[in-house]
Amino acid sequence: KSVKKLEIINSSMSNAGAFFLGAALRVNSTISQLDLSGSSIGNKGLEHIANAISTNNTLEYLGLSKNGIGALGSIDLFWSLRNNQSLTELDLSLNNIHLPAYSRMKSVLFVNENLRVLNLTGNNIGNEGAILFAEALERNKWLRKLSLGSAQIGTLGAFALAKALKRAHFLEELDLSDNAIRVPGIEVLIEMVKENPKLIVLNVSRNGIPLEFQNSLNGLLQNNINKLHLQF
Repeated sequence: KSVKKLEIINSSMSNAGAFFLGAALRVNSTISQLDLSGSSIGNKGLEHIANAISTNNTLEYLGLSKNGIGALGSIDLFWSLRNNQSLTELDLSLNNIHLPAYSRMKSVLFVNENLRVLNLTGNNIGNEGAILFAEALERNKWLRKLSLGSAQIGTLGAFALAKALKRAHFLEELDLSDNAIRVPGIEVLIEMVKENPKLIVLNVSRNGIPLEFQNSLNGLLQNNINKLHLQF
């Protein structure tokens, strides 16, 4: 019986191990789900995985959470996604990915038509990174769920994302929880998504929104056509 799902989690994968796994992925035609979370792959190991991803046409889910990838490793992976025709879900949470990588990610989101779910929770995105994602969302027609929680995004980044959401009529879920977005940023987000017919979940919990403001913010959702579920 062929293997469709492979999990190698919470291990200490060597560079040689990543090399052999990458070689296998280049020729494998059955594995559709690969979870390498917590495997300490790092930059060098990810280079082998990224090379395989660029030509693999069966992998649909790739979990790389908690691997210490950083900006350099993620740039290699993002570049490989320009040519990948199968991957629909990518988990890169908790990998210390910071700004230089997001410029490459933006260019990938301009052209990749397959990726539907992208998780970047727990990375250093900040306002500048949020602005890059906003620019990507204005042109991307395929992404359905984007997780940017615990990513040091402030009100300025929220303003940019709100502007993008007015046009990004394909995104269905956006997670901005545990950031530093204050009431003005939340208000603008809600006002903009009222005009978005697709977005059904907006998570802005743990952003330091005072309790007395939450009812008034919920009031902004009256008569929204898509019955948005707002999470505080």
